[in-house]
Amino acid sequence: MHERVVKWVGGVNKGGEVDGSTEPHYLQLFGDPAYGLNKHIISPFPKLGRTDDQQEWNTQMSKVRIEVEHGFTLVMNIWRFLGVKQKHRVFQSPVGRYYRVGVLLTNALACLHPNQVSQYFCCAPPSLEDYFHD
Repeated sequence: MHERVVKWVGGVNKGGEVDGSTEPHYLQLFGDPAYGLNKHIISPFPKLGRTDDQQEWNTQMSKVRIEVEHGFTLVMNIWRFLGVKQKHRVFQSPVGRYYRVGVLLTNALACLHPNQVSQYFCCAPPSLEDYFHD
């Protein structure tokens, strides 16, 4: 069984406090079980043989995952063009660029008007100057 410990970057411990460590660490993404497991992606514990602690971990991580997916919904709702499949052509439309620009502009809007994702995580967005700085 794979270890499911999220490691922190920049000397920040699990409580979000700076611990003074300069040791490099990995961040891991929590994804759907279809993505599998590796040092960068983790997924829920399987139902078969799961302990109560593992179930609690799955429950807590799933709550956060759902909120993050609301961010993807924000992008698609604000920039509806991204979801109009008839407008995009295979090998002719730079869909990846369109989406990245949509995310960039959605984040800029969130700097001006905090969205539900930033409010859920109690994370005030940066100013536009800080967001677009180097």
